[in-house]
Amino acid sequence: MLNNRGYSKYLAGDTQGAMRDFYEAANNRGFIKAWANVAKIHAEEGRYQDAIKTYKRVMNEASALNSTGSAAMRNGDFELAEHYLNEAIRLSPTYFPLAEENLVLLQERQQREADNATQTDSG
Repeated sequence: MLNNRGYSKYLAGDTQGAMRDFYEAANNRGFIKAWANVAKIHAEEGRYQDAIKTYKRVMNEASALNSTGSAAMRNGDFELAEHYLNEAIRLSPTYFPLAEENLVLLQERQQREADNATQTDSG
């Protein structure tokens, strides 16, 4: 219940209220999956180390790095995104298709931004 309410607050833009509900759900109600939502907000806010640490409460390190790298990409932090995604691939004990796909998406986004910058400079 608290996790759902927290997610509704998150969607409405009330990240502080969402975080309170997620922490309550995780710490006092034992709903461990709420930590993933806490980590998601950390990552969206650019607090990547906090995101990784929190994601690792509910997933392995490679998955935590992939999720954080994906958020860094959405935030436009391309160098960090590339680092996290490459680390996710390196640390995964098996082939990690989601991290590979995110790395391709990152490279495509970087190319689009470079192309747009070139067009702006020459236009």
